[in-house]
Amino acid sequence: MIDQAKGVGEGKLVDRAAYQSAQDHLKTANLMFVGLVPQLKNANQDDVIEVQSGLLVLQNLFNYRAPYIFVEDTGFRVVLGHLKNLAQ
Repeated sequence: MIDQAKGVGEGKLVDRAAYQSAQDHLKTANLMFVGLVPQLKNANQDDVIEVQSGLLVLQNLFNYRAPYIFVEDTGFRVVLGHLKNLAQ
């Protein structure tokens, strides 16, 4: 994963296997969500769009090895926040 350990700056890759696993999980999450979209026709479409775009942003943040704070913020605020709205 991208770590903030002592001596490791933002964006430096610490564990390639964990990084690849996280990327695979993001791809799977995106594909799973796209598969659910037809079942969400009664949901707020803004939430659907925000989750889809948030998952894509997360993939880009991982691809460009963005600082952890951006990944965390996008994951918790954007994706999980709107998923919570969809579940209600």
